[in-house]
Amino acid sequence: MRLSVLCLAMVMVTMPSAASAMPSCSMTFSEKDLSLSEFVYDDDTFHLVGLSGTFPLLDPDGFPSLPARRVYVLIPQDRTCTAVNVTSLDTTSLTGSYFVFPCQLPALTDGSAPPPFKEPDSAAYGATSLYPDGFATLVGEGFSSGYKLAEIEVHPVRYVASERRLVFCSSMHITLSLQQCENLARPIYRRSELTQQHIEKAVRAMVVNPEDVAGYNLGYGFHVEGRSSPGRLTVTELPSVEGNAVDYVVMGGEGHFPHFRRRE
Repeated sequence: MRLSVLCLAMVMVTMPSAASAMPSCSMTFSEKDLSLSEFVYDDDTFHLVGLSGTFPLLDPDGFPSLPARRVYVLIPQDRTCTAVNVTSLDTTSLTGSYFVFPCQLPALTDGSAPPPFKEPDSAAYGATSLYPDGFATLVGEGFSSGYKLAEIEVHPVRYVASERRLVFCSSMHITLSLQQCENLARPIYRRSELTQQHIEKAVRAMVVNPEDVAGYNLGYGFHVEGRSSPGRLTVTELPSVEGNAVDYVVMGGEGHFPHFRRRE
């Protein structure tokens, strides 16, 4: 009995912990893709900062509008992100003095007058620290077809407003710290082979760690079924995994025939 307990303890110590796994990715940006233009309002000249492959921050209104990028990282269903760690930073301060354009309230599409110009927030534009708070921050987590994704917002350009100084990041490495949590994924019991292939392709194109899609655990009992032979569909009164596993269903009434268009 002692030997069995000892062996079990040794196995538990030597097995790698799934919770300690840290998904990671590297990102690079080029100053050649950076755009700086001027916008004059009253007696102030603001600078509009753009970067290819990013979107401008739109809130909070009155705060500096800077380029950002959203990326998605695949994580296990029963893990949650507790920290976004940024390492291997390569940054530089851009030459010049910049008065960054402030975020504005959105204009409505109902024909009403556009909102008045939002002046720079005095506290935000008097700050002595870098804005936004980090080069990469956690936005949230969610599920896509059973795959859990952590959404990260990356800030390759940050601003020291009191100095009117822009800091540009040309490369960074991001790792996520994970912790075990309740699995809130809706159970998926089966998919057809073709459906699963399409979903895996879509998830790989969405995340920055596509290598983790293969072998992803979609929950106990999940399985992929091969293509069914053509024939009449067996329909059950309630949803069931006992019926046909099909990729497509063609529906039509008596005396009506579906119209198929020839693929060119």
